[in-house]
Amino acid sequence: MMRRSAFVRWAVLVGIAATIAVGGAFGLRGLGAQGTGEKSTEAVAASVQTKTTEGQTRVLAPSSAQQAGGLETRVLVAASARQEIQALANVVALQPLIDQRRSIVMTTLDARRAALAAAAADLEARRLGSLNADGKLVSDKALEVARTTAATEAANVAAARSQVALATATLTSQFGPVIAGWLVHGAAPLDRLVSGRAVLLQISPVLSRALRTLPGNAELQLPDGSLLRATIVSAAAQVDPKFQTTSYYATAPANPTLVPGAAIAALLSNGEMAQGVAVPEEAVVRTDGRPYVYVAIAADQFARREIVTDTPIAEGWLVRSGLAPGTHVVVRGAQLLLSQEGKTASNPEAVGNK
Repeated sequence: MMRRSAFVRWAVLVGIAATIAVGGAFGLRGLGAQGTGEKSTEAVAASVQTKTTEGQTRVLAPSSAQQAGGLETRVLVAASARQEIQALANVVALQPLIDQRRSIVMTTLDARRAALAAAAADLEARRLGSLNADGKLVSDKALEVARTTAATEAANVAAARSQVALATATLTSQFGPVIAGWLVHGAAPLDRLVSGRAVLLQISPVLSRALRTLPGNAELQLPDGSLLRATIVSAAAQVDPKFQTTSYYATAPANPTLVPGAAIAALLSNGEMAQGVAVPEEAVVRTDGRPYVYVAIAADQFARREIVTDTPIAEGWLVRSGLAPGTHVVVRGAQLLLSQEGKTASNPEAVGNK
């Protein structure tokens, strides 16, 4: 249940990240007013400064400002979690697949008819050959016509089989070998899709991070907050142009919300364990839609570090790079630091360079 709630939190955060970024500009006033009032807020803001060293901006907050602003830090600890990647699942329209199935069936039937006609023509040519050899019971001209007909039918077979091979290769290049096999040969999964008992999804990681192995399943976050498991079928044969990464085809039980064209938040899992540090949700601040934490690099100095929040866990987020166990991050008052850094960024004269 804890991991599920973290997943729900991610889905909500995607929609409100911009709002949080705008609201961050007012974090200083709200934080300072909790216990000290407006005048104290102004005093805290005045005591928090920034400096730039070798292109890196640091926020300077003396202990008095930290106490007044309620700033707290926490030590990050090592953590691990089953590798799950945020993804977007799009419900695939089935009509193009149905049309492709109909086309390949007709092409295959044409090849079979051609093979039957070729077999009959060859048999007739052999029969007439025997009669011609047996005292010229059939003329040489009739035998030549029969052999020409047999050769023509054999050529038709080769052409029809080439059409089947070309159609199969085209389907494989579009959908991969698994779904192409469904379309060429027919299969129970295709029957479930066509009958409306299941839906086909194309699931793409949203942060362009490909999994090293084929995931076994995915969890869909339905609009009502419930989760629905989808079974991964195969990797897509083509890169998703929106995310520039490998996507995956999956099937899921039919649901009223899973209509063609619908986009559903999802988590992909391949069973591997990811290693990193547990970053509390309260440590994360967002600006311009991107997540950051403030790292304590000294008792009164803090630096903003961008992180990747693609693995929700019960404690918040599993961050796999950029932060090490033992790092102190701000878990209360980070908005104060972000607000002050933003002010000095818009007013370069207020930034001290040392």
